[in-house]
Amino acid sequence: MTNDSSQIIISILICIFLSLIALTTATGNIIVILAFYYDKKLRTVNDYFIMNMAIADFLVGFFCIPFYIPYSIKQSWPFGRLFCKIWVTVDDVSTMASVINIAVISINRYWSIAYPISYRKYVRQNFVYLVMAVVWCLSFINFAPGIWLISLFNRKEENRKDCSGDYNRSFIYMLIAQFNYFIWPFIVLCILNLLIMLNIWKRTRKMSNIKINNSYKKKKNCSDKFNNSINDPYHVNHCQTLTNERRSSSNSPKITKNKRNFIQEYSPITQKKCRINKKLQRKNNNSTKIVYSSHSRILSIKSSNIKSETARINLSDSIIAACDTENEIQLTKTIKNQTKEICRTDRPDLRIKRDRKAARSLFILVIVFLIFLFPYVICAIITTAGFKISETTFEISFWLLWMNSTCNPFLYPFIQIKYRRAYVKLFQSCFKHIHFKSSNYFS
Repeated sequence: MTNDSSQIIISILICIFLSLIALTTATGNIIVILAFYYDKKLRTVNDYFIMNMAIADFLVGFFCIPFYIPYSIKQSWPFGRLFCKIWVTVDDVSTMASVINIAVISINRYWSIAYPISYRKYVRQNFVYLVMAVVWCLSFINFAPGIWLISLFNRKEENRKDCSGDYNRSFIYMLIAQFNYFIWPFIVLCILNLLIMLNIWKRTRKMSNIKINNSYKKKKNCSDKFNNSINDPYHVNHCQTLTNERRSSSNSPKITKNKRNFIQEYSPITQKKCRINKKLQRKNNNSTKIVYSSHSRILSIKSSNIKSETARINLSDSIIAACDTENEIQLTKTIKNQTKEICRTDRPDLRIKRDRKAARSLFILVIVFLIFLFPYVICAIITTAGFKISETTFEISFWLLWMNSTCNPFLYPFIQIKYRRAYVKLFQSCFKHIHFKSSNYFS
């Protein structure tokens, strides 16, 4: 009794655990599909292939894992031979479609990095849909004949308890199927990742050399301009006039420090105005030195001097304001030109950074793909060749194959920020919809 009860408890725990895996796989991939549908920023070519891979992973979580849970507990297939063939077909086709989608993403990434002109020319929406359909056709052609046609040639009816494809009996067909399923996509992934890294390395090296040459040219041009300006007689005379004006401004007690700083940055037009202002100031100073006899005359002269002084101050303030506006206009022009130059020089840097992020995310997908699929492929080939492997190791490798579909929806937001933002937008819209429905219900 104790053994039976312990086995029942273990089977219940296994059932709960496998049901949680199926639920997380299905819901995670539904979230990816809904995020792609609602967020228009996820409509790039790579995102279409990721959505295609999410559809394949959703079929694994929604159809393949739930019907396998009774078989894993009872160790016998309870749904009949016809449904077994349908189940095996959906399982093999969806898992291979997920694998080929990773290979297609790597091909697309290498094409966009290495040959951007031809990529923009040929890659259109219809081309993307065609590639997505070809992925499913290749995976169906690889496994469906071995599942449905080998049993026609082998007419012996067997009461089999397990549910597996009939191609497992043929070693040659198994090798061909596993080669198309794992080996050539893995070779393509490795070669293209190496080529992408080499391309990015060459571009970064080229950009660093261009930056060094540009900095050297700028330094040389600045030194040439400085030497030419020293030898220019007009520049020398202009500098002498500016120094004389600075000295006169420093000797006059009525001019403040701020005005001196503005006088140092006059343009040729405003310098003429400032010189006129200085001549008026000298005349007013000479007029105050004349002594008049009558007291009323002195008061009138003082009042006229005060008026002229206020007029002079107002004129100088207007000149300084004009200098301010002119300097601000010049500063805005220089800032705009500098920002344009920075944008022109930084565009290739931004592209290289974007390509590095894409290559890093693709490399992580390849590593995860290798970890989850490689054990199952080895176990399947060894068992077909006639070697014995324990059932636990084969079962672990089989579940690792499905765990790849479970981990993919969590990898996308971990790798790319735009998927995190899309998930947040989707959850916010769902909460708003639920809150709106609940408020209408209670009202």
